[in-house]
Amino acid sequence: MTTLPPVAQTAPQLYCQLVPLGLADADLGRIREACLLGARVTSSLLRGSGKPFACHLVGVASLVAESRPDDPDAIIAALLHAMYQERVPFGRDRPSRRDRLLTVAGEAVEALVARYDAAGPLEAALPPESVADPAACVVRVMQLADELEDAIDGGPWWHGAPDEGPTVRGGAEFRVARFLSWGPCYAQAPALGAPRLLDRWRAIRDSWAAGPWPAAFRSGERTSFGADPR
Repeated sequence: MTTLPPVAQTAPQLYCQLVPLGLADADLGRIREACLLGARVTSSLLRGSGKPFACHLVGVASLVAESRPDDPDAIIAALLHAMYQERVPFGRDRPSRRDRLLTVAGEAVEALVARYDAAGPLEAALPPESVADPAACVVRVMQLADELEDAIDGGPWWHGAPDEGPTVRGGAEFRVARFLSWGPCYAQAPALGAPRLLDRWRAIRDSWAAGPWPAAFRSGERTSFGADPR
C-alpha cells in the first residue's frame, strides 16, 4: 500500500516541501511572491466547500511540485492558475491581469497560466500526440492537480445544499460522480511524468466507496463564492 504525504495547504507548508528540492534562491523568491499574491487577491474568496481559495492555490502547487520538482515555472503557474478567472479579483480586465502576471511571474509562467485558462475544464483524456508537447503536459498536470486538490478531505461532498439531488450541477453527488468518471484522465498521469496523481486519485476513489458523507456539512454553494465579512 502506498503511503501518500500530505498536500500542503499553507505557504509555510509548501516552503517546507520545496526546501529539499534544491531550487535556486531566485526561484524560491518568485514562489514566495506568487504565494503572497494569491493570498492577497483571494482573501475574500472560498471554494464551494467553504475552504479558503488561497489554500486551494497552495494545494495545487504542492501537487504540481510533487510531480515536477525541478520545474519552478510550473509550480508558480500552479499557484497562479486561477488569475484569469473572472471570480478572482485580479486587475480590471484581461490585459491588466496579463501585465500583473508578467511583472510578478514572467513570460513563461504567464504563458502557462493563459494556456491553462484556454484549456477550460477537464473533460477527456489528453490526445496521445499532445504528450510530446511539454507545455501541454504541464497544463494537463495542472488540470489534474486542480481537480485532485479540490477532492482531498472530501471536498466535493461539501458543495451545494443538503436536499439537492444527484443531477443538480455543482451539487455534491454531481461533483463526486464527475470526479470518479475521470479515471481515464488520471490513467495518463504516469505518461505525463506524474504517477503520484494517479495514486492519489485511486486513494480518494477508494475512500469514497463507503457512500455519501454527512449532508449537514454542505455549504449551500455549488461553486466558489465570496466570504461574508460579517
